[in-house]
Amino acid sequence: MLSPHCLLSFSVETSLTSYSGDQTVIEGSNLSLLCIATGKPTPSITWTKVWENGTDGEKMFVGNYLDIIRIRRTASGIYRCTAYNGIGNPVNSSLHINVICKYRHVPFR
Repeated sequence: MLSPHCLLSFSVETSLTSYSGDQTVIEGSNLSLLCIATGKPTPSITWTKVWENGTDGEKMFVGNYLDIIRIRRTASGIYRCTAYNGIGNPVNSSLHINVICKYRHVPFR
């Protein structure tokens, strides 16, 4: 029998279990991206936009859901969610967001 002063503890590396894929959205709409990870301790999720050279830009958000309200065409690009709990290596998933313009029908005069 274990003494109450002897606590067993274990750690589990981070693993991504669910995440958003590539998406095409209409400019002005709302977009919600998902990234879920498991591990012990619980991993932290960080969202970044990826620069053209493939490196991460500044941290955009920390959490499972990245919500972009009234998205603009300038938001098109690659986004990355990175999960890490301090055990092993960080894991990540990248997705491409394509924002298209909503054209208005203008009658000919």
